[in-house]
Amino acid sequence: MQCPALACGGKLVAERAHGITIDRCDRCSGVWFDAEELDRWLATFYADAAGPVEHRMPRRGYGGHPCPRCHDMMDAAGWTDLVFDRCPLCHGLFVQSRKLTSLESDPPPAHSMSTTLRIKELMVEAGADILAASGIAVLVLRLLA
Repeated sequence: MQCPALACGGKLVAERAHGITIDRCDRCSGVWFDAEELDRWLATFYADAAGPVEHRMPRRGYGGHPCPRCHDMMDAAGWTDLVFDRCPLCHGLFVQSRKLTSLESDPPPAHSMSTTLRIKELMVEAGADILAASGIAVLVLRLLA
């Protein structure tokens, strides 16, 4: 498989570590995790009381890299200081080596996003306009308060 990192041109090579097989780029050392492999990888570093990282990783928008498996464009997913590329079809994740090192030493936030942002994200996923979703999310929270 071809590495999805911009201007890398490397190949993803299978490697066994921490009880799973991952694909590491032979040039940039970025890592491709198939669905749920990142959770199994991180289990060797710490127990995350907030639950599996992959399931609470919020979508951050459209990415600019093709999935090495599906060749579909990946989405950006993660948190403010920790953003990855995630395939919307196969749910694989590409993680740059420096970000993986950071994730191995510090668990991600316990909560993926605020309630307002989560409502907005759900509305956008359902097809609402991004600007309308922001206003509606605030109104919904005011009604619930």
